[in-house]
Amino acid sequence: MANEEIPVEFSGLVYAPGTENEVYMLTAFLWQYLPYRIAFEEFEVDPKRQGYRHSKWLDAKGRKLVDGKWEDITIEFKLYSSGFLRDLEKYPELKVDKVNLIICWWDDVSGVRDYVDDVIALKSIFFSLPEDERKRIILHPNKTTKVSEDSSIANLLLRFSEANRPKVEELCRLWLQQAQAEAQGGRAEILFPRGARTILRACAYSVEHIIVTEYISQHGRGAILSRFKGKQLTSNQISVPLTNIELSALPEFLDMLAIR
Repeated sequence: MANEEIPVEFSGLVYAPGTENEVYMLTAFLWQYLPYRIAFEEFEVDPKRQGYRHSKWLDAKGRKLVDGKWEDITIEFKLYSSGFLRDLEKYPELKVDKVNLIICWWDDVSGVRDYVDDVIALKSIFFSLPEDERKRIILHPNKTTKVSEDSSIANLLLRFSEANRPKVEELCRLWLQQAQAEAQGGRAEILFPRGARTILRACAYSVEHIIVTEYISQHGRGAILSRFKGKQLTSNQISVPLTNIELSALPEFLDMLAIR
């Protein structure tokens, strides 16, 4: 890119992340859109000082807010989540002293979730945002957008349009009934967990949609793309506009995820 083509006011990232350090940067830009609040307290964590059995220096430690309480977590930054599998080969004790969270650009392999509590893929978060908000984050980083600090389900539901709010309410009810798990409030999203994994995210952005964060089967992926005109975001994530899902079709939608 020629010098004259670089905008005067921009975040510092011209292209998609190509290194782990750029993932650090993008995490800061997308902090308000992460599925839960994270407080980063220390970087380059000495494993000996923490009493870990492995010898790998961890990228960070901090805390995340869950149900109004802060929980201690350890964090690894990766360009691709599969990079953590190479860490496991070099430091097998990481399977015992578990890393709680991986923050990556692209979650490119499902197997890593067997060894960590959660994976946040910034690529899916970034491309789930409306185009004008993506441009603001990259081209006009000093123009901030206020995000509500109240992540209760009731308050998050109010952010959805009158047409889509009943669908999200019914999805919360069906999820509790069929997946045996309660929906959880995120920063600007309602999260639908199954065990330690988040399967769906209902996003209350200007374009209201549901992100399927994990495929249950290849057949389910194809069915969602075809039946509800979903858009594939990454190799294992789909976005579906809420306008494409009728209220009566929500049980069918969940069936495609093999929730029932």
